[in-house]
Amino acid sequence: MFKPEKNPAGLLSFRPGPLQRFLRLCLWILSFLFLLSFVFWPVLRTLSLVYQENQGDLPLIWQKLWSSHNVEALRNSILLGLLTVVVCGATGSFLAFYTLMIQPRKAKVLHSFLFLPFVLPGVVSVLAFIQIYADTGVINQTLKALFHLDEAPFQFTGLPAILLIHAATQYVIFYLQLRLALQNVDHSQIEAARQLGASPWSVFSTVFWPECRQAVLTSSLLTFVSGISAYSAPYLVGGRFTVLSARIAASKLNNDMGGARLQVLLLFGLAAILMLFSERFARQQHFDRDSRGVRRGRFVVQNKKLRFFLHLIAVLLILMIFLPLLAVIYFSFGPTREWMTQIVPTTLTLENYVQLFGARRAFRPLRNSLQMSLLAALTACVFSLVFLLISDRRRDAASNLGRFGFTLPAAIPASTLGIMLISAFNQPFLLLGNKILVGTFWIMPLAYAITALPTEFRTVQGSLERFPLDYAHAAANLGASSWKVLWQIRLPLARPAIISAFLYVFMRSLGEYNISSLLYNVKTEPISIRMISAMHDYNMGLSMAYASVILIMSLLISFIVSGLEKRRSQFNRE
Repeated sequence: MFKPEKNPAGLLSFRPGPLQRFLRLCLWILSFLFLLSFVFWPVLRTLSLVYQENQGDLPLIWQKLWSSHNVEALRNSILLGLLTVVVCGATGSFLAFYTLMIQPRKAKVLHSFLFLPFVLPGVVSVLAFIQIYADTGVINQTLKALFHLDEAPFQFTGLPAILLIHAATQYVIFYLQLRLALQNVDHSQIEAARQLGASPWSVFSTVFWPECRQAVLTSSLLTFVSGISAYSAPYLVGGRFTVLSARIAASKLNNDMGGARLQVLLLFGLAAILMLFSERFARQQHFDRDSRGVRRGRFVVQNKKLRFFLHLIAVLLILMIFLPLLAVIYFSFGPTREWMTQIVPTTLTLENYVQLFGARRAFRPLRNSLQMSLLAALTACVFSLVFLLISDRRRDAASNLGRFGFTLPAAIPASTLGIMLISAFNQPFLLLGNKILVGTFWIMPLAYAITALPTEFRTVQGSLERFPLDYAHAAANLGASSWKVLWQIRLPLARPAIISAFLYVFMRSLGEYNISSLLYNVKTEPISIRMISAMHDYNMGLSMAYASVILIMSLLISFIVSGLEKRRSQFNRE
């Protein structure tokens, strides 16, 4: 008989037999070997190399860490992180409020489009903004032609350019978190406060803010970590505004691996401290099972003048976000010969796509990225799911250590992880059969998978922890085995979250640029590197065709994920 008091949430709480216990032990060993080899070892190896390279002289290490160049880059990174929180918080919060409280037409379709930057690789967004706002972009070239100017009227470079890109691409964290929080605001409480004579500020502070506080704090920490670890925008449009992620890449390019490892420690330490706070806030959030099935009234802005003003702001923000992306698709049909003679290509052709899919050399980066992204998504999905199923809500030391390992990469920025992997696997590694992993095909999908582990893990964890235990109890009382409950009840209910996480990891890996710039070689060149190379070679049409392929795939995945999220929400309310 099922005995929930011993292990009410355990996967194998149905009196597991010897085979089940042996299988579970093997899965525990496999999970921890994976974490030890590819998460903990790169961090420990990097720390060890820093210590050895400086002969264990801690004062010397401290002096090098806080050199003037590193301090300047660290200061710029912190400034960029703080300002990214401000601009993304303003953009994401407004759009969350707009889609829920204004209820525009086709709000569901708009939500799917607003979700697009979340799955769109960052380098594609940066390229799109360059085509519109850079010195050679459409706006500058048009103004030069209209007013007969010798130079571009404004420079799209430095901190303002980075912040514009971040506001249009990284707002999604705030948007998703605040949207979920605003859905919990009860319209009846707002009406009651108004009838009692409460001012708008009192309504906000007593009704809205308590529901949104946790989401704002969590989003701020996650956005700050994302801002300080950004690389694509600072590298491509940052100019003289140097951040730590770009300095790490420059040190590696100059073969100064010792300096790169020291800079890695700075960025990793800062991100790790912030992620600890983020985890603390995330643990404070809980899933209120008693509120499932209760539909709360939704507050909608009725004032016509205010609605018109909010519509206007929303249109401007949406144009800022999506105009560069639409331009990329249009430019992908422009002949290469017209890029040097016209502001905007006027002749449309398929020659860029013919070259992309017809020429072996042009198609190889796309094929490489598809293969590596698929392997990365499978790896992150399988190991996350296996560990969550065997640990299943337990709070023992081994389970807590495993959870820490799966979320640790969230505190390792992409450029930092690249240097750590080079430090760990540029020599024979015992668990890999004494093979050197650096320079091979496998280092790239492995790096993508490690980067994606926290997102995959948290998404699947949230879905599995929402599994009603009553279902397991009822199935056990009817004689169902643990495996039957797993395969026929639990995994089907978690399937939307698993597929969503898999697609997100696949899409983000497809256009990954930060890690790729550190680890690729000629044979493993991914599509993100080829996009930038084609742009530098003035083959802008091909570069835009690469970006368009990723953009269209991201849009399709965005709609799929939005549909899956809707199914998850319906299940949570039932």
